[in-house]
Amino acid sequence: MDVVRMLMKPETYGGIVISFLKNIYIADCNRLKSGCMKKLFLLAVAAMMATVLSFGQTNTQGKKTFKVFVELVGRQANLFSTKVKVNLDFGERSAWASMGNKDGVVDESGRLIKFNSMVDALNYMGERGWVFEQAYTVTAGNENVYHWLLSKEVSNYDEVKEGILQRADF
Repeated sequence: MDVVRMLMKPETYGGIVISFLKNIYIADCNRLKSGCMKKLFLLAVAAMMATVLSFGQTNTQGKKTFKVFVELVGRQANLFSTKVKVNLDFGERSAWASMGNKDGVVDESGRLIKFNSMVDALNYMGERGWVFEQAYTVTAGNENVYHWLLSKEVSNYDEVKEGILQRADF
């Protein structure tokens, strides 16, 4: 309590600052009595309405959208290869149980796509509307397993895999 009293004294720096702020507050109160209070209230109400309305995101067609996620799991393609084999985990089944079986990304003919790097795979997904969120690496033995989390705004679940083919599709 003594510290507060000391700071309140006009001769201390804290007292000067507090006196200054008190004078500004009194001046603002006097100024607000002349009709500015209504404008301030309307501005506050408009800001709250804008905040509430921004929660339901819509796309250009006016449909509500929601965010979905996919995990890119990348491993070195072969022992002496510089390419990366990428599997996609949309959360539909256990990633470890099916890894490499049906989650691999393939081209239109069903051949497995081997990306030059994880960034190459990210560019591939970015062309299809996916956005990078987070990444981490797990080292198992001598192998690094790269996990990159991506997200996408969609209006229905049919848009999730749009433009992406996996082995399970063939």
